Amino acid sequence: MFPYTTDTRFKALHSDGTQEWTLKVLGATIADSGVYECQVSTQPKMSLSFTLQVVVARARIVGNREQHVKSGSDVNLTCQLSHDSSAIYWYHRDKVVTSNYYQPGSQRIRIETAPTYSRLHITGVVDSDSGVYTCSPVGIDPVSAVLHVINGTSSASTPSSATTAQHCSATMHRNRNALSRSARTALTFPVMGGFGCFAFIVI
Repeated sequence: MFPYTTDTRFKALHSDGTQEWTLKVLGATIADSGVYECQVSTQPKMSLSFTLQVVVARARIVGNREQHVKSGSDVNLTCQLSHDSSAIYWYHRDKVVTSNYYQPGSQRIRIETAPTYSRLHITGVVDSDSGVYTCSPVGIDPVSAVLHVINGTSSASTPSSATTAQHCSATMHRNRNALSRSARTALTFPVMGGFGCFAFIVI
């Protein structure tokens, strides 16, 4: 049996003493999806068709990919996969995270792993736990989450309403050229908590 293609990724395999032939595709891509036909040189011709669908496996962080937590809190980061992976690794600041990430015998880090997910538990977070956490499954593009550890009250790290109003007004000022020529007034109000703003355009 011979594959009718010049692509060297396609291999026709046959085990001695059997009537079975296998088509092997190395490094399959989305473009390899389609119908494949096995033909036997007989009269009349004998053939059997197969449909191959190549999908791209993906990883995602369940929930908010950017978390703000108080020092001493417990944190869970869950990485969900669309397809199985032989292994899933967590990285923090470019270092592999294990149960002994902080010190041998430490119980602060616990990792639950299955073929389609991995859950990272951190008990009693501290400043050094802040940063980017990357879930890196074998054969699947990695995905990251950002953890911010806040000491004391959250107000120290949250901008005031006045600061937010200044930021929003400055933003509206920078973007005023993008407004419709028919716009006459832009009223900007800070959102409670200082996380953003609303803009109302009066025509």
